[in-house]
Amino acid sequence: NKAKKIGKYAVEEMEIISTGLLGIQAGLNPRLIEDRLHNLVDTHGKHGKEAGSEAGAPASKAA
Repeated sequence: NKAKKIGKYAVEEMEIISTGLLGIQAGLNPRLIEDRLHNLVDTHGKHGKEAGSEAGAPASKAA
C-alpha cells in the first residue's frame, strides 16, 4: 500500500513536470503555464491540497 502511494506520487510529479516542459517547448506564455500547473496540482487529491495551499501563498505575495 505504501509503495502504491509512492508510485502514484511519482506519476503525478512526472505529469506536472512534463506539462511544464511541454508548455515551455510550445512557447506558451509563462503565466498560462503557471495557471495550468496550479490547476493540475489542485486536481491531485491530497497532494493537491497540500501543494495548492503552499503554491497559492507565493502567488499572493507576488501580486
